[in-house]
Amino acid sequence: MKKLSTCLLFIFLSTALFAQNGKGQKTPEQAVEEINATLIAQNEDLALNDNQKAEMKDLITQRNQAVADFRKSNKEDKEGLKAIMKEYNTKIYNGTLTKEQMAAYREAKKNNNKKEE
Repeated sequence: MKKLSTCLLFIFLSTALFAQNGKGQKTPEQAVEEINATLIAQNEDLALNDNQKAEMKDLITQRNQAVADFRKSNKEDKEGLKAIMKEYNTKIYNGTLTKEQMAAYREAKKNNNKKEE
């Protein structure tokens, strides 16, 4: 009985620990496809082209690396983290999307936020 309960406890703990790993993590590909799907939902003509997808994927990868590096050295500095996120988000959205795409993306996000409230 002890062996069975010990095994069950071990299985439960290992499952719970593995389930938490990577929680909320999106790959750059998933993030780009999510942005593209949002734009397509607004207007199919506003879909991202291949160059935009590649550039966004690279920028998202760079942002994720910069955030990970920053968190290793400055765990408590939330303002610095916000600055990094703002810098890369500006490059990702304002630097790669056209004006029409940006307007449609903002409108979709605004409508999505209203639905959640």
